[in-house]
Amino acid sequence: MFLGYDLSFTGIIISVLFSTTLAPIAGNYGPVAGFLAGVFHMILVTNVGIIHGRINLYNNGVFTLYYGSITGLPEICNRYKI
Repeated sequence: MFLGYDLSFTGIIISVLFSTTLAPIAGNYGPVAGFLAGVFHMILVTNVGIIHGRINLYNNGVFTLYYGSITGLPEICNRYKI
């Protein structure tokens, strides 16, 4: 059990596997930020699936895009002097 979820459930396994897309966060900001992003990813992906039938593949892609845009936004603003 992790965060109240059975780790042998298929949806949880998919969420954990697709959380590897967050590796650049750990590479840029350190292992603590990477761990927190992974936990945040798992919490959001498993709870938002209720809205559209627990399709975790789509949840993983949407939230990975969300994290990427949030973490990359300051760098883009600094590069283009926005």
